[in-house]
Amino acid sequence: MKARRDRQQSVSVSELGAFASSCEQQALLRYRDKVNVRHETPQSRAGDLIHTKVARQARHYEAERRQTQDSRCYVATALYGPSAYETQLLRDWRDDVLRQSVTGRLLIAVYYRVSPHLVSMIAPGSNVERAARVIVNTVVRCVEGYRGG
Repeated sequence: MKARRDRQQSVSVSELGAFASSCEQQALLRYRDKVNVRHETPQSRAGDLIHTKVARQARHYEAERRQTQDSRCYVATALYGPSAYETQLLRDWRDDVLRQSVTGRLLIAVYYRVSPHLVSMIAPGSNVERAARVIVNTVVRCVEGYRGG
């Protein structure tokens, strides 16, 4: 009989994960404090509706953010590769800092117009590649300093 009672009190990880993803507070109350708060009052039902709406909005926002994230970074990609630390640092700086101002957006527009031509001149091992690496490394150090990294 004791084994049956323990099984009834246990919670599967899937069940807890599904419940916690909708409301952490309800999960704590239900499984830690053994309080059943699901739909007991009009206020809790209204709260559940708000949680559902906010969760839906958050999923929509996150999907939209991922779709609008720009993966272009021509020169750093040509020099270091698309997933290199330097490339991602510069993308993040562009998205988090430069896009926040008119001047930054103008700089980005000019960069996108000019950089494909610059990349076409970068041959592996060439003086142009070495010069480009010096410039990009300097910018990376400046961005790291700006971010405190």
